[in-house]
Amino acid sequence: MKPHRFTLPISLLTLGVAAVASANVAEPAKRMESLNTARALLAPRPAAAVVAASNPFYSVAFADAMAGRSGATAANTDNPSAKANPVATRPVGPRPSRELLESIAAGLKPSGIFKIGGKQTLVFGQKRVQAGDTMAVMIGETKHTLTIVDISPPHFTISLNNEELTRPIK
Repeated sequence: MKPHRFTLPISLLTLGVAAVASANVAEPAKRMESLNTARALLAPRPAAAVVAASNPFYSVAFADAMAGRSGATAANTDNPSAKANPVATRPVGPRPSRELLESIAAGLKPSGIFKIGGKQTLVFGQKRVQAGDTMAVMIGETKHTLTIVDISPPHFTISLNNEELTRPIK
């Protein structure tokens, strides 16, 4: 191959690309106008605008619960009827694992028990579980995963977040 055969087409192609690129570049006055608009958009905002924005990841009710308050948030502490009627309210926030496990276990009613292949099997409606299996339980809109730790008639043991509870098989 002779390299000089390609010199002319490549040169013409380069000139064409350069002509098209120069047509796309805006005039200096228009470029300065765009740069000024960009500088105005990127300029620091006054502190008042930043303070007025609320944090979407901050919950007043959860902060009150973590602080050990009675569940009354900062928004409703100015309510005179709330001060006059101090009813013990449950703090809003995550429930302790033990309390949650006890409330879930109260609703668990096995409908039967039998042995398959030498292993005890609990029946909850259409669901069959053996020791070591997990069960998904919905409490409100939250899904919790229970583990069946042991099945030894007349009891079965369940666990949630390293908390265990033994319930009778009825």
